[in-house]
Amino acid sequence: MVEEIITEEADALIRDFPRIETIEEGLKTAVSFALENKKMILHIYHSANREMYEQYLWRICRHVAEAYINTVFSKYVISENDKHTIIHFHQCECFGIIMDWVSNGMKSDILENMHRLCEIRKGMTEEMFRRCEKEFSE
Repeated sequence: MVEEIITEEADALIRDFPRIETIEEGLKTAVSFALENKKMILHIYHSANREMYEQYLWRICRHVAEAYINTVFSKYVISENDKHTIIHFHQCECFGIIMDWVSNGMKSDILENMHRLCEIRKGMTEEMFRRCEKEFSE
């Protein structure tokens, strides 16, 4: 039953957010289910079903990264390998932030922390795309 709930939630998030305009919006999307279901998520995290939650989160983080990159950076012409690498980087970043928060009991204000992180990293992804585009055109 837990697996069914998690799968349905992942499908709904992916369906409801085909486009993501900012990485902060994407991160909020990825943590929304956890914020609404803290007790259940912590229970799953500390149970034999932890892998199920990790798979759900990995899938959501992949969608967030792809939707963000495809929405905001579609004008850049870069290699598919570079695009895949940037998407994978963002997926891992999102996953790591959320898993760290969950592993620490979901006690910190993740939305505030994510907002600050997004302020600090502003322009980073665009710079990655500019560098890849320059290399691709040479």
